[in-house]
Amino acid sequence: MPCATRMDMGMPGFHSPFATVGRGPTFWFTAALGHVSPRPPLLGAGRPLGGFRLLLVDENDAFRRVVAEWLRQNGAAVDDTAIAAQGAELIERASVPYNAVLLSAVEGAGRVPEAIRNTDRARGTRLVLVGSGHPDAVQHDPIVGGRLGKPVRQSKLIELVLRPKAAEMSPQSSEQTEGLPHTRRRVMVVEDNIVNQKVTVKQLERLNCDTLVAVNGLDALQVLESAGHVDAILMDVQMPIMDGYEATREIRRREQATGKHIPIIALTANVLSDAITLCQQAGMDAYISKPVKID
Repeated sequence: MPCATRMDMGMPGFHSPFATVGRGPTFWFTAALGHVSPRPPLLGAGRPLGGFRLLLVDENDAFRRVVAEWLRQNGAAVDDTAIAAQGAELIERASVPYNAVLLSAVEGAGRVPEAIRNTDRARGTRLVLVGSGHPDAVQHDPIVGGRLGKPVRQSKLIELVLRPKAAEMSPQSSEQTEGLPHTRRRVMVVEDNIVNQKVTVKQLERLNCDTLVAVNGLDALQVLESAGHVDAILMDVQMPIMDGYEATREIRRREQATGKHIPIIALTANVLSDAITLCQQAGMDAYISKPVKID
């Protein structure tokens, strides 16, 4: 009541309280509020998979319905089926190939990688195994490009779909790579955190890669200019002096004069759809969520 009394004295439109035994005081006020424009939507929010065509093969109707809806909300065109043979037929008949096929351990699952391998248009399609229980022949098929455990996390699902295949990491022609070792790739790591630098470099060395290190975007531009050739860049997003977005835009601007295209993969702890869209708009090819793990 003392608080309400002070409000009554100092707040126009405030109506004095009255009390009812057993219920306590009641008071109310009136206020004139200005019109507020609706908040604009986040730039590109919810559309990181725009332009992607995906196929989902899973026997569980509820699972297919939920995951397909996730993918469509993020911009993808999705076909789904419970039967491996139908999935294989969709792959073979697609006039525009699927970017990725998400395959659970359905009966006859081996038909799906076989269809990808035997269909010329589907040679670039990634096969992602979902859940466990796949036959050994499917588990160890070299065409498998990713694995996703159940229950499925939406952020991990999007990350796997966007992640480039190893074969796509170096699109240079044989003339461009002449004289370079065919078994090793040269990767630049752009990261301001020393610990993250060392961890990422060690992981790349395990993958038989040579590495260059830059501590921010400006440093990356200078290293790239002196290095002459790199097969890919792992680019942290948040860095001092020049962040990953600005550095990527500058690299893409310079590439317009050379006709080259270096794959740039963002390293970020933020896998929300608006952050992914910012990476794409800057010119990045894909992203990897932190902490980075090698399967």
